[in-house]
Amino acid sequence: WQPLGEPLVHVSAPLQVAFEATGRHLVTGSYSGAVWWNLAPSVGQPARLEHGARVTRGAFSPDGKTVATGTSAGRLHLWNLPDNSLRHAFPAQSGAVLHLRYDNSGNRFLTFGIEGTVRFWDAATGEARGRPLPHPTAIY
Repeated sequence: WQPLGEPLVHVSAPLQVAFEATGRHLVTGSYSGAVWWNLAPSVGQPARLEHGARVTRGAFSPDGKTVATGTSAGRLHLWNLPDNSLRHAFPAQSGAVLHLRYDNSGNRFLTFGIEGTVRFWDAATGEARGRPLPHPTAIY
């Protein structure tokens, strides 16, 4: 096995990584925040996405125009791509966001918190949809 390119250097140890559907972009999360990477050759520098807490999860919308990031403080951030502007930031869970996933339509996504609750969100507005679903334990 040979590396496909130079290593992507992160400020602190990455905790998670998520590819965008086309494979041209990825988001990494760490103790120092998140970084959005454009993997196309010779396309500028990575963009740092500030959070103020460890970034525990990240997921791209199916169309690749938004990246959602969840933190150890239970907050969710929705970022517009490619300009990296913050669209929404709000409390999503009472503890760390352990999982984050868009549905295939890109109209909603879910978060799963360390406290064992699944929550559904409107992808356009960031508003909660439906009732939280309790789970007897956290899923790691």
